[in-house]
Amino acid sequence: MIDLLLGASLSSSDIAQVLLAFPQAFQLSLDRGTEVLEFLRDDMHLSESQVRTVLTRYPSILNMNVKGQLRPQVAYLNSLGVGPDSLPELVLSRPLVLGPGIETVITFLKRLGVPRSQMHRMLRSCPLDYQVQWKGFSAVAPGGSSSSSSSSPGGGMGRGN
Repeated sequence: MIDLLLGASLSSSDIAQVLLAFPQAFQLSLDRGTEVLEFLRDDMHLSESQVRTVLTRYPSILNMNVKGQLRPQVAYLNSLGVGPDSLPELVLSRPLVLGPGIETVITFLKRLGVPRSQMHRMLRSCPLDYQVQWKGFSAVAPGGSSSSSSSSPGGGMGRGN
């Protein structure tokens, strides 16, 4: 994995930062890591320095499945008005938009009354943690069949707090 990261133009201090933030990177499949790097370069058209930025800010992306997670996430972002020209900028400023917590954030923004046409602007500027789970809040629309999300270890920001 270290050779793969060196090949992605990461410095030794960048690699140390990645491994400290995401020690599981040592155990990842080289195929998965290679596929993620190719996705960032080829599908998202990121430069080497931009790939380095994404990897150092969101190292667990190395463990994401391109076909099952990253491509569907990009399609979802496109459906919210994030076009191919603005997607790299959004990912560089908020790499967690490629992660699994985005649906909860979108549902939260919808409940606040943010129109779908403005979601991409909110995603870029809103300082929300895309991995937080709010106590008493679910990504399922009201009346849905899913139960509420559990709270994160520091408490939550939902009802009752």
